[in-house]
Amino acid sequence: MEPIDKLDYVLAYLQKAGETQAWSAEGVAIGLNPEGKAMMTAGEAWMIIDKLVRDGYVVERTVRSEKVPTISFEGSLFHGYKVQKEIDDIYLAIAETDLRVRIRNEGLLVQGTWFVGIAAILIFLWQVFIYLYPVHANYPYFFWHK
Repeated sequence: MEPIDKLDYVLAYLQKAGETQAWSAEGVAIGLNPEGKAMMTAGEAWMIIDKLVRDGYVVERTVRSEKVPTISFEGSLFHGYKVQKEIDDIYLAIAETDLRVRIRNEGLLVQGTWFVGIAAILIFLWQVFIYLYPVHANYPYFFWHK
């Protein structure tokens, strides 16, 4: 089992167990596995519980002088580490695509600005040429002379 799957597994176990079921690390280690094979050791289960507590998805309450991990409100709303990783991967792909599009658009904007600037200079030079060397006497020198 991958570590991210183990995190989701323990989180799902705690969501289903709630506060009513007696807690034991061995119970999580064997937990919901229908074959009864241990999916993780009790030590791994405690490490995962510590990680879930640090992330805020699980709180440890003291019941009869024993720490019992229970799911927090954030944990009940959380959709799982695997789904969160997929969402993060999608956001990363969107950000990379957005960066490529922005770089392309900035390049096109620079090229378009150069094109418009050169075209304006050429039109100005053409108007100066027409003004200095008129071909016909009644030819309009500028576009506003009609």
